[in-house]
Amino acid sequence: MERVLAEIPLYRTLDAVQLADVTETVRAGWTATMQLWAAGRLATPAELERFRANGATRAAGGRPLPLVLRAYRVSGLAIYDYVVNHPAAELTTEDERNFARLTMALVDQLSNEVTIGYVEATGQLASQQGRARREFLEDLLAGRLLAATEVAERAATLGLALPDRPSLVVAAPKPGEGSLLADRARTALQEITRLFPEAPRLQLITRGQLVLIVGQEADPAMIRRTLTATGFTEVLVNVTDLTELASAYQRARRVHELLVAAMIPTGQAIGHEEALVLALIERMRADGLAEPVTSAILGNLRAPANVTLLETLDAYFVTGNSVSAAHHLGVHAQTLRHRLGRIRAITGRDPAQGWDRFLLEFALRLTSRPPTRS
Repeated sequence: MERVLAEIPLYRTLDAVQLADVTETVRAGWTATMQLWAAGRLATPAELERFRANGATRAAGGRPLPLVLRAYRVSGLAIYDYVVNHPAAELTTEDERNFARLTMALVDQLSNEVTIGYVEATGQLASQQGRARREFLEDLLAGRLLAATEVAERAATLGLALPDRPSLVVAAPKPGEGSLLADRARTALQEITRLFPEAPRLQLITRGQLVLIVGQEADPAMIRRTLTATGFTEVLVNVTDLTELASAYQRARRVHELLVAAMIPTGQAIGHEEALVLALIERMRADGLAEPVTSAILGNLRAPANVTLLETLDAYFVTGNSVSAAHHLGVHAQTLRHRLGRIRAITGRDPAQGWDRFLLEFALRLTSRPPTRS
């Protein structure tokens, strides 16, 4: 023990209980060395079990494996020096050689068992911690953690740093590319880690989506661009604190469903403000207000015979002008201007005028038909 404490500084920081445990391990190693030397053999698997358990204990205590293995080597050398230099030993040269072989082989055996126990325990601990962190995030998103103190306590227990001003990002691969979720999430998270190595963030893959909680100081706009470049469609919502995540998550998920279903233009960046407006539209649909509003504003424009006019109106709003809309739809500019004239005649409103444009686009977004993709 004196040799271990002298050569490995970390062991000098252990408390009394930990030192007693190490001392007992050294004593077991000494006893095993003497008994096996007397028997002329190495340890059996059953005799090595306690050392594998010792490796698991060291992993649970967070002691680095290289230092644990070095302690075994230092102890083995100390035992060898003690025996061969003991005045009463009366060893022959052959005895010393045999004892050296035994000591080295036994240290190798013990190191192997300790490493196995350590690695197995580390994997189990990581798995347990991963499950605990996932459950914490799932509870946050499901609204099962209502008090800020409860959120902080559980995060501290799991060693998680929480952002002061959180942003919630819900992202998924573009339609038809769901099988790429894991690979794209890994790539995106690596890039986000590179861009913001110090920023607190929480992440979860669930229901075919990557859910990312980041601090607003980490430039959520840059994170969104990173996700977009990696092949995700994404929705961002800012919240004032983590206890609001449940409602924000449900809002973001619904907006994402609209994106996937092409109910809103896929080229549009969906951030906090857009999510709030879309949530309002969804509430109007749920309350049965969408039908009377769209009927009053669009009128006969919703008739099956006028589906081309609805597509034209949507393309006009998405692209911003009649020339771009014509190019987008693959028609002549004059054809598109003629269609806009028919829309004015049917609805009594001009898509180019401010208030009329607002009413027409609002009614269009309330309809249940997919708009033109940008």
